[in-house]
Amino acid sequence: MKSRIFISTTLLVFILTGCASHEAKDLVVKSADNYVSKEEVAGVTVAIDTYNTKEKVEEAFTINLTEEGIVPILLIMENQSDVAYHLLKDEIELMDTQGNVINPVPAATVA
Repeated sequence: MKSRIFISTTLLVFILTGCASHEAKDLVVKSADNYVSKEEVAGVTVAIDTYNTKEKVEEAFTINLTEEGIVPILLIMENQSDVAYHLLKDEIELMDTQGNVINPVPAATVA
């Protein structure tokens, strides 16, 4: 089974699903191999794209979230293996290089 799964998650998913006052724009999502920050294990490639500048945030949102101290992250996953995986968004953790877990910002907080 070869499939391509694009998942917008972490901070981005919380913002998109709960901000009625903020409009999200359509994103151009490339193959995971096209991103600088990526990792491939056993046929599954995971990449991230951070929206950490005003210009980048304006590509995806109608407001500048960086002014609020929020950095949306796009998570891209591609499964080129023969194994099916089920991703549980509530189980995803963002960890810095020191091993500290950074909790996502709930949409209600942003809205």
